Amino acid sequence: MLQNVASSLGMTYKCPVQELEFSLDCRRICQTCGKGSRKREDFTNLSLDLCAETTTDKLLENYLKPTQLEYNCTCKGQVSTMSAMFSTLPNILVLHLKRYRYTRDYRLEKVHDGTSIDKDLVLSQKTLRLVSVWSGSSLTSEIMQSLDITSLKAEVRTMT
Repeated sequence: MLQNVASSLGMTYKCPVQELEFSLDCRRICQTCGKGSRKREDFTNLSLDLCAETTTDKLLENYLKPTQLEYNCTCKGQVSTMSAMFSTLPNILVLHLKRYRYTRDYRLEKVHDGTSIDKDLVLSQKTLRLVSVWSGSSLTSEIMQSLDITSLKAEVRTMT
């Protein structure tokens, strides 16, 4: 419908969600035989596990680092490594910091660890610059003066 309205006005319409879309290339490799699989997954945000006194850069690094998992390969191997890397980048990157976790006795608890929000995130030769931070019901924004060479915008949102 919005495309039709824009077209009738001689304009083009781009869905705002497209600004948030990006892809991760996820790879699983068997530690026994070296065979693996590759899958591209589409996202509009990343949910990052919050850990003690860290930065958004470190949280993102933890999300993307290779992790070991149990996987029954055809070679009878049972341990694989899973890793992810950006295959496309969004114009606006939304990071969701998970502030709740389960304890060993399966109770939900709030994480009170502080997080330093980086103004710049470097991802595969592109720099994402902080546009705004959202915390609870308050919103603060800063005017972006100079972006990186790709003019890529980023938005980091934190919820409490």
